[in-house]
Amino acid sequence: MVVCVKSRLALLGVWGLALAVAGLAGCGGGGAGRGGQAAAALGVNPLAAGYTFVAQFGNQGPSGTLGAPQGVAVGPAPNDYVYIVDTGNCRVQQFTSTGSFVSQWGTYGTGEGEFINPQGVAVGPDGSVYVTDTVNCRVEKFTSAGVYVSKWGTKGGGRGQFSSPSGIGVGPAPEESVYVVDTGNARLEKFSSTGAYGTQWGSFGTGTGQFEDVQGVAVGAGGNVYVADTQNNRLQEFTSAGVYTSQWGTLGSGDGQLNNPYAVAVGPGPSFAVYVADTSNRRVQEFSSGGTFTRTWGTRGTGPGQFESPEGLGVGPEGSVYVADTSNNRMLKFTGTGSYVTKWGTGSKDRESSPQAVAVGPGGAIYVADNFNNRIQVFSSTGVFLRQWGTMGTGPGQFESPEGVAVGSDGSVYVADVFNNRIQKFTGNGVYVTAWGGKGKTDGKFIEPYGVAVGPAPDESVYVADTSNNRVEKFTSAGVWVATWGGYGTGNGQFESPEGVAVALDGNVYVADTFNDRVQKLTSAGVFKTMVGSGGGAGRGQFVGPQRLAVDRSSNVYVADTNNIRVQKFGGGGGFLTKWGTLGAGDGQVNLPGGVAVDKAGAVYVADTGNNRIEVFQP
Repeated sequence: MVVCVKSRLALLGVWGLALAVAGLAGCGGGGAGRGGQAAAALGVNPLAAGYTFVAQFGNQGPSGTLGAPQGVAVGPAPNDYVYIVDTGNCRVQQFTSTGSFVSQWGTYGTGEGEFINPQGVAVGPDGSVYVTDTVNCRVEKFTSAGVYVSKWGTKGGGRGQFSSPSGIGVGPAPEESVYVVDTGNARLEKFSSTGAYGTQWGSFGTGTGQFEDVQGVAVGAGGNVYVADTQNNRLQEFTSAGVYTSQWGTLGSGDGQLNNPYAVAVGPGPSFAVYVADTSNRRVQEFSSGGTFTRTWGTRGTGPGQFESPEGLGVGPEGSVYVADTSNNRMLKFTGTGSYVTKWGTGSKDRESSPQAVAVGPGGAIYVADNFNNRIQVFSSTGVFLRQWGTMGTGPGQFESPEGVAVGSDGSVYVADVFNNRIQKFTGNGVYVTAWGGKGKTDGKFIEPYGVAVGPAPDESVYVADTSNNRVEKFTSAGVWVATWGGYGTGNGQFESPEGVAVALDGNVYVADTFNDRVQKLTSAGVFKTMVGSGGGAGRGQFVGPQRLAVDRSSNVYVADTNNIRVQKFGGGGGFLTKWGTLGAGDGQVNLPGGVAVDKAGAVYVADTGNNRIEVFQP
């Protein structure tokens, strides 16, 4: 799928739907246990900001259900407990090796034992459990029973700091060194089991020892470190000191080829196997410890032994392989040779829809990007279901994680089809019109486009937040490339992982520059004009990880200031106007608000991600 991580949180549908994450997502992801269990609370609740709370709906998944699970690890014998990072519900769940629920811990927050978008988990030889608390940019350590022990790390690029920590692995005894994938800094960091910094290696690039969107790590019996170098579509092997040893894998779908490998795990014993979650190929591949291809299993689907988004791997002491099938919200167990054994978790795409974004059409209809169901749903302005379209796939009208949606003044619908690296255009009734993009870094190409917006008539230019390319691209409404601006950096007009984009009626473009903790205002030609607000921080008009934004008919700008737990409103010139939101689950309170939208009448819809609900406010 941000703050410190590309968590891809967003706004979703408004009626009978709850909140979830994206892929790389924040708490509420998958929304386990929602299944239409929306408990509306209607009434009035005046806020100091001048907005009145109108409604809320949604809940958290019950124990044993999973919402976008992303990490899995298996503890030592004899218990062989399976620990799952239940990312969408901001918790860790513990199961027996046969899938019986044992315990859980964690909730949304920044305190000890709390998480925001946890992604990775590893278990040491002594049974200690280590979790990458991604948005909080830290590692937390627990006992095998979930008792909090310690934490380390802060946001940054210095030694012992993190930017988007994802995968984590623990080396063999007696050292039990902890290796952390510091995704946003394109490196591996090594620590002692108590969190003392040891060393680091890696940088952005495609050369040996370099990484692009690195996600997974595992440590072999001899101490060598295996790294899932995701965007480079390869595995790299290092010594425990970070010395490059070898690599294997190229982009493709053949035996031994990889397409966005997200996780890696190693089998037991001195002649261990290396297992790779070949995520975009919807399969697991097995290699020898030296990189020789052995076997593969899995196909796309929801049946036994099938996957929609395998993003986590763990191997038990006896060799069983556990796969976190993220988009199916479930855990699958296999033998070490790939024979299907069992599964647990909800696995219900109707319940675990993970809608990601919402847009209002010219007639007032609500269009919802229903991410995990890979479809668009349409509702009337009163919440009546009207229609839907889309299935999982790469063909016209199919999607691989639709996470952005926008509607033009003529009713045309534009969808950011993230992992297909394209924008698709439809009529308001869902008839496919055209598509453009493709994976790449040249003009007109994308790497994980998460945001899309449409400018005013008559041109109705389409603006795309090309997130992993750190830029915005502009197109005609027919998909003809017009311009590109931005680039990685902290200067005016530069971006780091921009996730949201919105366009005012006067044509000015507002960009949620997520990793830079700011919002930028530019002309329709990409010329920097001003900053909205006053930069990173927790004060009035400051941001920490803004992810989505919206502009009303008076050019007021609404920002989901996610990690500050609030919504902020600004004038078109960037001046602060008001804010609302305090941490909690009560009416008018919020918990990791991931998205915001505003309709013609000025009603504001807030994706209250951590509380798995939508809240509606009236001015």
